[in-house]
Amino acid sequence: MRLLLAGLVTYGGLLASAALVFHHFPDGFGPPWLPGLVLGLLACLLAVTSFAFFNRFRRRPGATGSLAEHLAKLEGAGLVETVEYEVRRNFRVEEFEDEGPHYFLDLGEGGVLCLCGQYLDDLEEPVPGPDGRVAPVFPSTRITVRRRRDTGEVLDVGCHGVYLPPECEAPPYDKADLAWDDNAGDGDIIRDRSYGQLKAERLKRSS
Repeated sequence: MRLLLAGLVTYGGLLASAALVFHHFPDGFGPPWLPGLVLGLLACLLAVTSFAFFNRFRRRPGATGSLAEHLAKLEGAGLVETVEYEVRRNFRVEEFEDEGPHYFLDLGEGGVLCLCGQYLDDLEEPVPGPDGRVAPVFPSTRITVRRRRDTGEVLDVGCHGVYLPPECEAPPYDKADLAWDDNAGDGDIIRDRSYGQLKAERLKRSS
């Protein structure tokens, strides 16, 4: 979605700029290649600016600075809910239309936790460990999820256990899949089907 919005802004800005240039210079200006160069540079500038603008809303869970201050204010207002999960295994579903991947995390007798959204893109990025080596940390055998009580928004995800790679990766959901599986929302805990059933259903439906 961010890429789509950035592309639309870039395309619209480029059309408007081209119309303005040719309105004021109907016979062109300078060498024949100069207008193309100017518009090309303008397109690059618009693309970088618009993408940075739409990405400014992405904050990596676990980050410090302004996010820590934001969390402190919300905690002071009693708006933060913190839940810790012990994870046995998991599988991943590829993201659909830049909406972020889905993870189904087996909590044992506690059911199957579904996490999904763009914030998972950041969590999947490898991070430096105590020994300086860069390695993935999410999913982990023990995670802590902090959400806003009033909106359900994920504020922070902490990985405190051992990295637990997905058992498999299924193709992305499409709109029909999401309508069929109404338990695939972020934060849902599925108890009417086992982890094994969910994985088999997802892989079968994706084949």
